Amino acid sequence: ETMKISIAKLEKRYETQKELLNTAKVDHKKRTAQIILFLKRVIDTYNAGQQNIKLTATHFCKAEVQENFNAFLLDQRVDVGVIVRNWLSFLLQNIEKEIILKDVYIFIERLLNTFCKLYALEQGNGKYNYREYVKRFVCVAVLNLDEVHQLLHRIVATEAAKKEFQTMATLAEYALFLHLLK
Repeated sequence: ETMKISIAKLEKRYETQKELLNTAKVDHKKRTAQIILFLKRVIDTYNAGQQNIKLTATHFCKAEVQENFNAFLLDQRVDVGVIVRNWLSFLLQNIEKEIILKDVYIFIERLLNTFCKLYALEQGNGKYNYREYVKRFVCVAVLNLDEVHQLLHRIVATEAAKKEFQTMATLAEYALFLHLLK
């Protein structure tokens, strides 16, 4: 009986998401509200007090939560998704040029800033520090894109990247990025 209830809930959620994604245009106010609600739920559920944050290369709380965030970030119907698509296209066009680890880091930081500004997440209120959670989500999302993963695999093998990694490792601002590269 509980299995049937769970399946019914999942089917209802699936239909809601399907209907939402089937629209050509995204209502910015609704999207902002959805993202804030999503982040509040994540922060309430996954936090240091609960001791349930486990940062891996593919997620920092649960894989399905990361996938939900990825849907917000990579949706090409909105500006931030177009930015990601254009950057991936740039990477493919410049595959023979030297791209360094810091280039990837700078893109992630700019994407983080854009996402936070676009959805009014720059400042948290009270216990909700959206930026820190969005940073974790964005880093994982970008680093796990196939094109970026392949690029990083190629870059990390070079001596220059090993030196760059060592230099970056001395600065706290790169800690999350470098942790996810390991």
